[in-house]
Amino acid sequence: MKIKGATYTPETLRAEFLRLFRFGIVGLSAFFVNWIVVVLIVSAGLCGPLAANVVAFLTAFSVSYFGHRGWTFSGKARAGAGSFWRFAVVAGIGFLVNESSYYVLLDVYHIDYRIGLVFAVGLAAVCTYILSALWAFNAKEEAA
Repeated sequence: MKIKGATYTPETLRAEFLRLFRFGIVGLSAFFVNWIVVVLIVSAGLCGPLAANVVAFLTAFSVSYFGHRGWTFSGKARAGAGSFWRFAVVAGIGFLVNESSYYVLLDVYHIDYRIGLVFAVGLAAVCTYILSALWAFNAKEEAA
């Protein structure tokens, strides 16, 4: 198979599926941290779901970064601060997608905050995977 000048062999496709699987495991771990923090904060009455989601994102960020850096994209990433800052930008974009879609689900569609968070994080995960694979943990980009 050939896409945009790159040849995909069974080995490269297998590696991409493995990377996607690892992304899912790390992403689920970060999601559970995020979800638990939101539920605990909202249940305690400390603030509403949107504000709690900001705190939860900041809490889950390290799970996501170190999991993706050390496991999901370990073969593509080089050591250095470059991937951290690129991932921080990617995570920020993912969070904007997450928070804005979460707002729509909560305030426009009046979905329960716990269920809405699942959908908002899922949408952000798609964006995060694509940007992480193509830019944040791309060894070619880091070498440049």
